[in-house]
Amino acid sequence: MAQNLHFFTIQCFSEKFTQSLDFNDIPKMLKVCFENKGILEIEDLICVEKIDTKFPPISAYYPKIENFLSTDSQIQLHKDLGYYLVDKKLWEAIKDIIIEESGKKLDELKNPANSKSKKSKSPKDDSRNQLREVYDAYFKDLAILESWYNKKMLILEVS
Repeated sequence: MAQNLHFFTIQCFSEKFTQSLDFNDIPKMLKVCFENKGILEIEDLICVEKIDTKFPPISAYYPKIENFLSTDSQIQLHKDLGYYLVDKKLWEAIKDIIIEESGKKLDELKNPANSKSKKSKSPKDDSRNQLREVYDAYFKDLAILESWYNKKMLILEVS
């Protein structure tokens, strides 16, 4: 079964609070909060909010990130949940994947013979619209994710 990454923000801590902490302290604190709790209790405690992204799903089996998502990972928030706090190495891998995928999409748009998109009446307008869609889907989402990462509040779920 395919498993993809879904992005969330931590809502149980304030931005001011997470900024005052060392990154490594955040997963430790969350793990202590979740000790001896059931999955439903943890999901209530963690208070995450989904970040809706427009870019295509990123597979959890992507070689650049697969190693970060082991069950003994220091950034996994609970052994029975697929939540991970995004650290610097994982963020760099995710960012690389998003940039690579956007590059592939832009190359596809530059070479219309390889593209599966429909032709419009005005190729110039169609090309502009498609470039805008790629920009919106990849780079705006990347900026949003990066802002949450910089606040030490970006979580991903594997499901």
